[in-house]
Amino acid sequence: MKTEFLAMNELNEGKITTQLATKWIKREERLLINSQTGSGKTTSTMNAALNLANPHSSEFYIFTAPTINLCEQVFKDHPTGTLLLTGKLKKKNELIEQHVNQGNRVFICTYD
Repeated sequence: MKTEFLAMNELNEGKITTQLATKWIKREERLLINSQTGSGKTTSTMNAALNLANPHSSEFYIFTAPTINLCEQVFKDHPTGTLLLTGKLKKKNELIEQHVNQGNRVFICTYD
């Protein structure tokens, strides 16, 4: 797997845009974004995933974060069309099935 670095001219005033995040996601490769706090990593990536999500597709978008608190914050900021999966939930399989049957394709969860 090759590694590519983002050119600064691809950023909009130091911010990662939804358009750029969409471009990255469409490449269908693993994506690791290492950027300063406030650069738009979470918002642009979630917006891109929600825009790309197709209720008739078998493709899913999984946003992972290292802590439950961060996952909860992402879900709070993007509650429509997403499902928060953490260790606190019971009956996860039923929740996932219901979420998918409603045409939703975006999940937020911790690494584990």
